[in-house]
Amino acid sequence: MNKFEDHYRTLQVHHEAKQEIIDAAYKRLCKMYHPDLNSDDLHNVKMIKINLSYEIIGNINLRNDYHESWIKYQNQDNLRILDSTNNDEAYQLLNLYFLNLMDCEWEGAYSILTERDQQNVSFSDFKEWQENVSKIYKMGSYVITPFREYENCTIDNSQYLVVKEFSVYVCDLDKRTQKINENDFIKYVVQEKNLWKICLGYSNLKPIILKYKYMNDQLTGLDIQNTYNEVLINQDSQTGKASRAGFLKTSQKEASRSNRYGNQFSIAIILLKAYQISGSDDEYLRMGICMASDIIENNIRQTDIIGRWSSNELAILFTETPKENAIIICEKLVHKINLNADFEFILSYGVSQYKNLSVEETIMKAVSQAHIKTSTHNGVTTTQIIAYTSEN
Repeated sequence: MNKFEDHYRTLQVHHEAKQEIIDAAYKRLCKMYHPDLNSDDLHNVKMIKINLSYEIIGNINLRNDYHESWIKYQNQDNLRILDSTNNDEAYQLLNLYFLNLMDCEWEGAYSILTERDQQNVSFSDFKEWQENVSKIYKMGSYVITPFREYENCTIDNSQYLVVKEFSVYVCDLDKRTQKINENDFIKYVVQEKNLWKICLGYSNLKPIILKYKYMNDQLTGLDIQNTYNEVLINQDSQTGKASRAGFLKTSQKEASRSNRYGNQFSIAIILLKAYQISGSDDEYLRMGICMASDIIENNIRQTDIIGRWSSNELAILFTETPKENAIIICEKLVHKINLNADFEFILSYGVSQYKNLSVEETIMKAVSQAHIKTSTHNGVTTTQIIAYTSEN
């Protein structure tokens, strides 16, 4: 009997994913496994499977026929298939985590979090958070890429012998605008008591739950297409600078110019973490990030772009600037923020030059560098991951 091929799993898409999400997932996987970019045999085999799957579920008529067989197979075997092309246990666990999120299996996702995360975040809060997120965003596909591995690593004051860092690309549908969103972020899997566990990175989900509840409340009775416009999507309401989506859009335009004319540019991420908190954590961070963004904007060129990448990260695109020059500029900017800001923050930064990588990969490389602090004592190198947060 022939083995049933789960083409949804091969393309790492949800079985209810819209066609645009399947197309986006296929293009993303082609960038990773195309023979012109990767010559080893495993990548070639993977690419053959990807092409076969896309030929079937990338075609609406073939997909309809296949979907009936897929449903029968799922009902018969009640199995969830992991990506067999990567046998790394940490990778498989992270893959399982996102499968659970896609299928709204909150208990399964929660069960593989670290002990510290489960102490800080109750299952009821985790479930409420994910349920509110799923009302706004429907995850369609994801791609996990191994990034780095660290030994003797500290995350939020917890020590781990081994930490594996992954870059995760997620493609989802924004139910407010009916637009397809593509996001990249860093995710960590840690070795805890000889078992791999997912690092969530939050100590308190209450403010995030309230944010998504508020966003859901705003949907009631509104004409979404007319209410949500490009300005709201591309501008951060707190800082007045570019939002994550707006910064990414501008960066992609700059990349097109770079590809065409050969001009170089670099992207920096500046991370803020408070020494002390007085009053509301969110309010303190909001005031600090707004002040820091104003200081940066006043000390960079008009051709450079600043945006808010996350709740505690600012992104800067330095046009016509190689990495070594961007690092010098970042040192000066951090110094100016420390001199002028009325708030006490730990500041760190990462810089990546756009070269041989996609825009998203360039940004995520800078994000990773901003969060990593290494030190060597008596010949032993230790790594600290600072202010780690994630939206998933």
